[in-house]
Amino acid sequence: MDERLLNDLLECSVCLERLDSSSKVLPCQHTFCRKCLEEIVASHQELRCPECRVLVEVRIDELPPNVLLMRILEGKIRAAGCPLRSINTLFRTLLFF
Repeated sequence: MDERLLNDLLECSVCLERLDSSSKVLPCQHTFCRKCLEEIVASHQELRCPECRVLVEVRIDELPPNVLLMRILEGKIRAAGCPLRSINTLFRTLLFF
């Protein structure tokens, strides 16, 4: 896969920042960064998917992480030469943010 295309897929479509392990996947399967989801809830008093407008009826904390995204990010970190122990420490830190 082209590196540029992959980087586009790893962006939050709201803020265009890189998604990370704190990103959440909505029931409609769209993924956004936690910060954007929190801002949407704060400003609208509800959470609707920014892509398809489906109402999300659970709290942000209850939404699961995007496991595929985390695997891709882990692969990119490994490809950059980061030791496995450092990757595991990084993900534990980010997952229990």
